[in-house]
Amino acid sequence: MADGLASAEVGELLRLLAHDLRNPLSAVDSNVSFLEAELELRSAPARESLDDLKLSCDGLARIVDSVEVLGRFLQGRATEERRPAPLPVLLGEAVEASRAHARSHGVEIGVGECTSRAVDVIVGREMFTRAMRALLQNSIQHAPQGSQVTLEAREQPEHVVVIVSDTGTPLEPDMLEGAFTAAGQLRAKRRGGGRYSAGLGLFCARICADAAGAQVRAGSSNAGNWFELVAPRA
Repeated sequence: MADGLASAEVGELLRLLAHDLRNPLSAVDSNVSFLEAELELRSAPARESLDDLKLSCDGLARIVDSVEVLGRFLQGRATEERRPAPLPVLLGEAVEASRAHARSHGVEIGVGECTSRAVDVIVGREMFTRAMRALLQNSIQHAPQGSQVTLEAREQPEHVVVIVSDTGTPLEPDMLEGAFTAAGQLRAKRRGGGRYSAGLGLFCARICADAAGAQVRAGSSNAGNWFELVAPRA
């Protein structure tokens, strides 16, 4: 690499950069939340401006998270300890964290079958939730305004499959196989059918899934796309 840096050193630099970015971003986000709570904004434009600031902070936070994940990946330190975790709780956390993003795109998040049942999965909790959020983010970003992105879970004898589906632009067949790779995300940025999303969304989804002990898959049809996150049952 340039300057003789190894991948692990680049990864460490990226994690330092993510840390340095997160501190001022947290301060901005906290102050926006304070203003939101303290000010009585009677002006609709002022309220919209504050909402836009909040959404921008959320978007930047997701990108900073992706930089950190990429840094951990390059260092070979992305793996997270795997323990039993309640799937309905993890699904709920991912949905709540994605609702503001969905509203900003005029999209609803629908929760499908099996997500309220008491099912545990053996995963790295933080990375598994990040993977779900990255998949939701991609579907929300590419779903038509006024449509619904659906999150559901289906039980199998040894696994649970979490499915995120939307009716947006289908992934082109030649993009499906590499959708979760770095090369695939670079191609996706240049092509509408590649489903690029901010923060290297699908590539980071795969890194997080691998780190959590899960797998990601993608499929498409004329009706839209679906992403699957497969995790072992407890």
